[in-house]
Amino acid sequence: MKDYKGLQYIVFATQIGINIALPIAGGMYIGAYMDQKFSTGSAFLISGTLLGVFF
Repeated sequence: MKDYKGLQYIVFATQIGINIALPIAGGMYIGAYMDQKFSTGSAFLISGTLLGVFF
C-alpha cells in the first residue's frame, strides 16, 4: 500500500484555505455589486467583507 499521508495533509490545508477565503471573497463581490447598483460608496463592500470574515 502506498502512503498518502502527505497528500492528505495538502488536501486538508487546501480545504481550510478555501473555506476561509471563499466567504470573504463572496462578501466582497456581493458588496461591490450592491454598492455599484445602489451608488452607496463602499458601505456594502465593507459590510459584506465583515460578514464574510465572521461567517
